[in-house]
Amino acid sequence: FIFKKEYLHLKNKIFKKLKKYNVQYRLITGGCFTKHQVKKYFKYSIYKNLNNANYIHEHGFFLGNAATNLKNQLINFNKAIVEFY
Repeated sequence: FIFKKEYLHLKNKIFKKLKKYNVQYRLITGGCFTKHQVKKYFKYSIYKNLNNANYIHEHGFFLGNAATNLKNQLINFNKAIVEFY
């Protein structure tokens, strides 16, 4: 998921709800490669800017991707999100 600018104010509230309902989530780890420590091992250059990659890095998340049945996680995710409506 990536928060649109008009919903950024809900980001922390949604994360709190997900925690309340025990829904695993993680920030998008690949968002902007230049924000990771591994970059020191590569020679690279940046063409123009990284606006989109930075935005995704700062404002994206995904639900846990365990190798187990996620049915309950999805049900709880729905409960957490419904509280906003």
